[in-house]
Amino acid sequence: MREAGLAMRWYALTYALPTIWLQAPVLFLSAVGLGGPMVVTFVLHRTLVNFGRTFVVMLSTSVGVELTPHVHRGNTAMIERGITFVGKSVAAMGGVMAAGLLTFGASIVQLWTGKSDLFDMATLFWLVLPSIVVAPAIPLLYLAHLADIPKQQAIAQVTQTSVAIAFAAPLAASFGAAGVAFAMAAGEVVSIGLVLPILLTRRLGIAYWRHAIQCIPIAFAALVWGGAVGKVVGFAIGTHDLVRLIVCLAIWAAATLLPIASLLLPADQHKRLRDAARAFWLNRTKEA
Repeated sequence: MREAGLAMRWYALTYALPTIWLQAPVLFLSAVGLGGPMVVTFVLHRTLVNFGRTFVVMLSTSVGVELTPHVHRGNTAMIERGITFVGKSVAAMGGVMAAGLLTFGASIVQLWTGKSDLFDMATLFWLVLPSIVVAPAIPLLYLAHLADIPKQQAIAQVTQTSVAIAFAAPLAASFGAAGVAFAMAAGEVVSIGLVLPILLTRRLGIAYWRHAIQCIPIAFAALVWGGAVGKVVGFAIGTHDLVRLIVCLAIWAAATLLPIASLLLPADQHKRLRDAARAFWLNRTKEA
């Protein structure tokens, strides 16, 4: 019971702090007299980024479920292998997501709200930056949540909220939504990118930093590739109406994600896919 009571205080923090993290930026903007359009700009951009990061969350949650038994068995080799593979995938997805939002964000906001002046590239940039910088650590975050390791997660979230509030207080008045977005980015980079990996790797006894260093170039390469493809597709088709934007996004996603997915798949999975495709083609040929 004592251990359960001690764990409950950490769990309480992990559930309370995200609410503060969600509401504090809006309160800061309102407190310095920048309500109305400035708040709408910030909330719109944060909603777009959070939607884009949903796919990363889904992938990280799934690997957390798979690796949780290995945590309790002390199987560090399997934990490292899972974190390494998924971390690279998350880094690539984060880079692609950032490229898509930076390339098509203005068009999305324009079509979504009917007002182009609500888009702010600086706000969007600072909000998407953590999706690249902290990408290798995102699977660790969800592993900590699912494997019953609340202390390290709570300490990281306290750090995240504290750093964000410390930066947001002076920056909100001077830079508005972009200043608050920078504060949030700083909080996430320090806490999820540094504090959480330091605490969790010590707790689990796993190697991490070499993997993290390998993931950052993958994220930036995906960002550059996704941005280049987005610019070409957007120029060729246009994004000034909803149908064209949907077509652009579909072509861009296919042209960007398929090559990256192919490069990230291990050799044995490449072989399985080739064998499955060959078997499918042979069966269709026999049926014909």
